[in-house]
Amino acid sequence: MLAETNISLEIDYYEEIRIENTNHCGYKCFFCPREELTRDRGFMSIEDLALVLDRVGEYKGKVDLHGFGEPLLDRSLAQKASLIKKVWPEAKSRIISTLGVPLKDNAIDEIVMSGLSTIEVSFYGVDEASYKESHGVNKFERVKENIARIMSRIRALGSAMELVIREFPTHDDITQPGYTKSKKEELATWLQDQGVKVFRQNVIHNYGGGRAYNKPETKGVCSVVWGFRKRILQVTWDLDIIPCCFDSNSTVIFGNLRKQQLSEVFAGEKYTDFIEAHKKNEISQYDVCVKCERCFKP
Repeated sequence: MLAETNISLEIDYYEEIRIENTNHCGYKCFFCPREELTRDRGFMSIEDLALVLDRVGEYKGKVDLHGFGEPLLDRSLAQKASLIKKVWPEAKSRIISTLGVPLKDNAIDEIVMSGLSTIEVSFYGVDEASYKESHGVNKFERVKENIARIMSRIRALGSAMELVIREFPTHDDITQPGYTKSKKEELATWLQDQGVKVFRQNVIHNYGGGRAYNKPETKGVCSVVWGFRKRILQVTWDLDIIPCCFDSNSTVIFGNLRKQQLSEVFAGEKYTDFIEAHKKNEISQYDVCVKCERCFKP
C-alpha cells in the first residue's frame, strides 16, 4: 500500500495479494467466529477475478486464493488458479483448505495441474473424535482419503504442487483436543508415508474480537499502517478492498474494484482516514481494530 497517504500506489510493493474466492464454509471450527458472519455470501466469478488481475497489473509475489471460507467449495477453483498462473506466471499461489469436501477424480487432477503452488491443509485432529471437537464436523477419514488421493496424483502427473499440513495452532491456554504423543506420531508417520514433507504450526488469533483468546497488547501502531499488513492487498469475493483478514465480516471497506482503480481506492477518504486514525491511535470508530489482538496501541 502507500508509504504515506499522499504518495501514489506502488503495486510492486505488495508482498502478498489475498483474493477470496468464496466465503462459504460448512465447517464449525471452534476458533472461527463464522456465526458472526452477516455480509453477503457468494463465489467470485471468473470475470471478476480477471478484473482484479487487470486492476493490479504485473505482479510476481504471493497469492492466496482463499478468504473467510472453504476454497474447494468453488467449482471453478482450478480455472481461477490457471488464470492466475497465466497472467502472473512468476507468482506463487496457494489455498488454505480443510480438504473435507467430496472431490471427484477429475476435479483433483484439474487442481493438481492448475498451476496452484501449494495446498495447506488445516488438519486439527489426531483421530475422528479430536477432529470433530476441533472442526465441528466428522470428516477425519475423508480428509485422510483426499490427502492420499491428491499426493498420488501429484506423483502420477508430475506436478510441482506441494501439500502442506497445518498442525493444531499453538496457544498457552488451549490444549489440542484428544492429543496424545503416540496418536500424533502415528498420524505424522502416515502423512509422511503419503509423501507429505512439510508441517507448519501457526498461532491462534482472535479475529478482531470474534474470539476472546487473546487481549490487545500495547506494542505500538498496527502493521497495517507501516509494516507487514500494509504490504498485503485484501480482496473479498465481491471485490471489496478491506484492511486485513482479521476483518472477516468486512466492517471496514475502502472501496470496490468493480467501480474503482486501486489508485482511486487508496487515494480515497475512507483509506486515508483509516490510516490517520491508526497513526493517532484514535480508532474508536473501527470496532474490529479496537478488539484485535494484532492492533497494538501505544
